[in-house]
This record gives sequence, C-alpha cells and structure tokens, in this order.
Amino acid sequence: MFEQNKKIASYKESPDYEDLFLSVRADDKTHRIFLKDIVYIVAEQNFVFYHLIDKTKVIEFIDLSLLEQLLPPNKFTRIQNLLLVAIDCIQNQVGNNLELINGVVLPIGSAYRKKVKGMIKQFR
Repeated sequence: MFEQNKKIASYKESPDYEDLFLSVRADDKTHRIFLKDIVYIVAEQNFVFYHLIDKTKVIEFIDLSLLEQLLPPNKFTRIQNLLLVAIDCIQNQVGNNLELINGVVLPIGSAYRKKVKGMIKQFR
C-alpha cells in the first residue's frame, strides 16, 4: 500500500500519465495496473474492483475514499458513492447514465449529477 501511494502521489511531478501505474496485490500475485487501463472502479465494503479496458477485473483491499485521493482528479471522477470512472473512458451520457467505451452503462447518483453533467459539458 505504501509503495502504491508513492507511485501515484508522484503523478503531479510526472509529465507522462501513460507511465503511471498501481502495484496491486491480488490472487497471490502483484499486478501492475496502468492508470490508463482502468475504465471504472467499484467499491464493496473495503474492497475495490478495478475494471480494466481488456474487460478483466482485479480486486484489492483498500478504501475507495483513500484511492480517490491518490488518483489524478483530472482523470477520474466519482459518479456514485461506490463508483469512480476514468473520464477518458466516458463515451456518452444518456439521461442519468454514463455509457463507457467498453459498452458498460453506469447510473449517475443523484448527488453527483450536476457535477458530472458540468464536467461533460466542459469536455465537449
């Protein structure tokens, strides 16, 4: 966890987002997950499920609030209490839902709708 914090916390100094990654211990292995490969993150209790561009899933024991503080705020946004999405992976907004590049449709929580809609307008 501390190693992960160092790698992510350095994103402000790193000019290249493409090189940033998480070291995640899961399934008796250490996975290197590049931030650019994360489509969305779902929290369940004290675990997070990283959903990746290749449609694989990696589970880690970490609090979503802590993880959100470590991720670059211009690349990830919260759309529900238990959901973070990669901004670059948002394809469309349909009503109160976001369609992601992998075809997954996620609902936007009522507390986050105004922020998400404003963010989407900013990028169009």
